[in-house]
Amino acid sequence: MKVAIYIRVSTRDKQDVTKQRDYLLKFMELKPDWEVYNIYADVGVSGSKSHRPALDDMLAAIDNYDAVLVYKLDRIGRSFKHLFELMDLFKEKNVEFISATQSINTTTPEGKLFFSMLASFAEFEREMTVMRIKDGLATARARGRKLGRKVGSKDRKPRKKLGYYLKEEKKRNEKITGPRDNVANLLEKAKEENGKWVMQR
Repeated sequence: MKVAIYIRVSTRDKQDVTKQRDYLLKFMELKPDWEVYNIYADVGVSGSKSHRPALDDMLAAIDNYDAVLVYKLDRIGRSFKHLFELMDLFKEKNVEFISATQSINTTTPEGKLFFSMLASFAEFEREMTVMRIKDGLATARARGRKLGRKVGSKDRKPRKKLGYYLKEEKKRNEKITGPRDNVANLLEKAKEENGKWVMQR
């Protein structure tokens, strides 16, 4: 059986995909008749999004494998609606869905019931996370804290990734210091000329 492995970590997860990948590959070793078709990984992408680069690639190749293996249900989706859309697609294409840590098998009535329960909890957890974030922001605003990045001239923090702000700051400094240096040189020259003229008199 050819198996497509799907792994995902969101922006809030302080980890990479290595943990999930290693666990799923070891899980595969226990199934001698299973073969890894491909490993699809979405990094820094929220599970609430129905369209993700790696997930879309996996679904586009759905005719080439027999099962989808994930570390946990919420890795592939956290929306109840999206999860059931995926399950309907897998059923239509005769593709099994397997969650390595939750023993989900959608080919049995019990497995379908268990999936429905976990999908509900996954969506509930996501909604609670969103609510906590909104409550935290509201509390911060109520205490008078300004949220977001500083803008304009106050935004002096250099951006390490692209170095754009450092480059722009250098340009600004060159524009400021260049003319001042020229003016200073002209003033010094004028003072020297004036001094020579006074001495000659």
